[in-house]
Amino acid sequence: MRKVVSQSLARRGGRWHSNFTRSIVSDRLLIVKLILGLASGAGSWGRRGVLRQALVQHAEEERLLDEREASIRALAELDFDRQLGNLAERDYQELRERYRNRAVATLRALDGHEPSLDRQIEQAVALHRVARREAGGRSVLAQRAAVQPRVPRRIGGHDLPEDISQSAIRRQVWVLIALGLALVFAAAVATFSMGRAVQSQAQASIASVESPRPRGLAGLGSALALASADGLLISQDLGDTWFPSADVPGEVQAMVASPMLESPAYLAAGGSVFRGSERGWERAGNAPSPQVVALAHGLAPSTVYAVSADGRIFRSTDRAATWAEQGSVTVTPTALAVLPGPPEALMLGTDGAGVLASTDQGRSWGEANGFANGLLTSTRVRALVYDPASGDSASGPDGRTYQGALYVGTDLGLARTIDAGSSWSRLPFRGDVLLLGAGLGDASNPAPLYVLDAQGNLYRSLDRGITWPAR
Repeated sequence: MRKVVSQSLARRGGRWHSNFTRSIVSDRLLIVKLILGLASGAGSWGRRGVLRQALVQHAEEERLLDEREASIRALAELDFDRQLGNLAERDYQELRERYRNRAVATLRALDGHEPSLDRQIEQAVALHRVARREAGGRSVLAQRAAVQPRVPRRIGGHDLPEDISQSAIRRQVWVLIALGLALVFAAAVATFSMGRAVQSQAQASIASVESPRPRGLAGLGSALALASADGLLISQDLGDTWFPSADVPGEVQAMVASPMLESPAYLAAGGSVFRGSERGWERAGNAPSPQVVALAHGLAPSTVYAVSADGRIFRSTDRAATWAEQGSVTVTPTALAVLPGPPEALMLGTDGAGVLASTDQGRSWGEANGFANGLLTSTRVRALVYDPASGDSASGPDGRTYQGALYVGTDLGLARTIDAGSSWSRLPFRGDVLLLGAGLGDASNPAPLYVLDAQGNLYRSLDRGITWPAR
């Protein structure tokens, strides 16, 4: 009889204690792994030692609390079975002494105040008796559920919430949530740091340029040309040294590189327009306005477009010898590019309205800033460059087919479009783009792209803007 009862009680108290402890320990091990994982990458060895010591101490306290819980519940069930007549007095006394000794040892380890230990145990038994009387004639299962004692937990002499299991579960859940958020934050920081590291490796300047009010940047064969308030500057060593061109007098207002071998480069300076190449420059004719801010090549080698600071659009069909006004805009223009047609599409960069497009020679304009995921990230456009030899081809919303790629430089970096601004793709370059220029290229040999940022750093890309390495 005693053996059967002992096994029964062991199953009751042991099964609950085993399952409850197993779940808590499992959660606890997971928490320890997470914290140690964070600590291994976030602190010194000394800090990690302190953290591990604190975790071990916390785990031991939790183990003792769970063991005390199991002992008190076992005592309660034991007393209940005795009062129901399911247990002989001798068996009851023997088992009760065993569970009491276990509870006393646990409480002593927690508090260290033995005079209060018996009182705590007797309080648990008294609570059980009151609950049994209140349970009345309910079923055995209902009575057993009603009389489970609720004994306050204590650590260092302070009571914790009475609903031990729920409090423990809530505590474990909140700890897991907090650690999960910490891991997400740590992963985000690591990703951001790696991204910045990759970006810094993929974006390195090739030179530093000191020039007042730079206005244009272009690749001229093996040379680089910079239009500025100091005039036209030429560099043969990728920007390390610059020399003024004697062919162009005074301040240069705008410049556009040649996209094809048969087309010259153009610049506006001193009330005139010049055309030329790395071999030299010659005056082509009068400028269409004393305040030209941008020039662009048309489809035909002899066609050139210009835009003035007051928003007027001009066109020349005789290599900049004469000009005719085509239309105007009411926004502040900053850059100009032309996509081949028919008809030609004028793409106008603005300071605040993004990119505007016109297919009627500048008489009417519409937005070309993309939409949704293809939206241009900034409307403060600094420069536009068209590469007809990129090998790209796309159809616009009107069914028109476009060839080549249009690059835009803004205060937030670079982007490109192959469908006349219906959608934009952001390129890896990050920074405040001041000037954007290009050299000659073809489908197998991409045209080099050049960027001068607002800090005077010069960059070069040989893969259509994907990477910007050092020399």
